[in-house]
Amino acid sequence: MSNSNRGLILIFLTIALTIVGCNRKTVFSHYEHVELDGWEQNDTLVFEIFGIPAGTYQEELGLRNSVEYPYMQLSMIANQQSVSGMKRTDTLQVDMANRTGKLIGTGISRYYHCLPLGQVTLSDSDTLYVRVNHFMLDNDLPGVADVGVTLKKLK
Repeated sequence: MSNSNRGLILIFLTIALTIVGCNRKTVFSHYEHVELDGWEQNDTLVFEIFGIPAGTYQEELGLRNSVEYPYMQLSMIANQQSVSGMKRTDTLQVDMANRTGKLIGTGISRYYHCLPLGQVTLSDSDTLYVRVNHFMLDNDLPGVADVGVTLKKLK
């Protein structure tokens, strides 16, 4: 195969992967890192979402954990408030391990979990604040690596 054919194939693959990899429905996705040696109970993760078009969005809370996570479940609270007046508190419980204690989720060295938070409608120039805490018995919860919020445009 000639070098020009290889170049064309490389360009084609790059374009194809770019088109497939883009998710036009996702308008916001941000993760906050958590120290693996312990997520303190009073360490609130705050996400400020602004500058997105008015509309209705599907919200998701993403979670990545390592093998150091010691429990079968994780309990969290997500408090949400928008400038336009929406207030909502969600209590989330996610299974982190099966009955035998084997960690579950997608991934190899980090396990990923996606938790739906429901729908939210935002107006123009609105700002949404999402605050996330865990409410486990341990003050310093080891093994949680990242927590994030994603908004996907509906329709």
